[in-house]
Amino acid sequence: MSVLIDKFVLLLFILPLLSRESGTMPVIAFLTAFTASCFLSLKNEEKLSFAVSGFYGVLCLFLPVFSIFLPLFCYDCTRTRQKFPGAILIVASVPFFMDRPFFLRMDLMLSLLLSLFLAVRTQKLEKMREEFKKLRDDSMELNLLLNKKNQYLMEKQETEVHLATLKERNRIAREIHDNVGHMLSRSILQLGALKALNHDSSLSAPLSELHKTLNTAMDSIRTSVHGLQESSVSLRDSVAEIIHGYPEYTVDLEYDISEPPPQNLQFCFAAIIKEAFTNASKHSDAARIRLVLREHPSFYQLLFEDDGSTAPKSYSSGMGLLNMKERIESFHGTINITFERGFKIFITVPRNTASYQPGGKS
Repeated sequence: MSVLIDKFVLLLFILPLLSRESGTMPVIAFLTAFTASCFLSLKNEEKLSFAVSGFYGVLCLFLPVFSIFLPLFCYDCTRTRQKFPGAILIVASVPFFMDRPFFLRMDLMLSLLLSLFLAVRTQKLEKMREEFKKLRDDSMELNLLLNKKNQYLMEKQETEVHLATLKERNRIAREIHDNVGHMLSRSILQLGALKALNHDSSLSAPLSELHKTLNTAMDSIRTSVHGLQESSVSLRDSVAEIIHGYPEYTVDLEYDISEPPPQNLQFCFAAIIKEAFTNASKHSDAARIRLVLREHPSFYQLLFEDDGSTAPKSYSSGMGLLNMKERIESFHGTINITFERGFKIFITVPRNTASYQPGGKS
């Protein structure tokens, strides 16, 4: 837009020069100058600029009326940094200066100087505009990166808080079990011995009631401890901790379980994943591992596969793999262990039997 405004201003300065010309030649000169100016506006077209400048320079030498529109050419040459074509056109304006009145020569001279000034100003504005766009794009990119970093830090902070909460629950459960639980157990044993040694019939009923109260308290403690332990178990956190222990592998984890599975199944999956990583580190030359934990409407799915190229001597009869099979069979699940372009374990466990106790008993 600024280029069009600059050329319009230059045309206003050229009008006094056109007022002295007559006939159709000024119109032809204007159309020719306008077309040639469009060619000169093209960047990275040096050969075309030389050809157009040379052609228009020849016209100016033989037809001085064409020199009236030289400010347009000087503007385009200066803005596009084409010095040699500009010099050709300035030399071509000499015939116009030879046979024109002084004020017309001054008008053309001022028009040429104005074209240089406008071209330099527009060139600087375009440069500043490009720098502003680059700065804006860089700023937007940095803002996006900053937002991603902030989101990552927030998620990491939430994960750390969650892990700290689970560890604290587990610690409290151990403290209750090791301290209060043992003290209650000792009290129950002592009370049992006291009841056995008691020969006073009047104390039998109170001692029995006390024994019942202590047993109730013991059952309540067990329930609380088991509840705390269950809430402190997180399959996703357990998997993340296992992966963290094997930094030599690039692990692609896909965890798509919305509701936590039953506690015993979480322990089972965690143990199998741990055993799979152990086997990979001992027997495989893999560098990348894919781990998938997915929840379907009727079953849970676990997939472990690596990109190892060396097949283990036995991938179906080892003690660790046999333990995997026994664990999954206790949940009425299926396990498939193969080696095809890498070691692979594929497990499915029905959801309606996932809460069964090991051994297949509900």
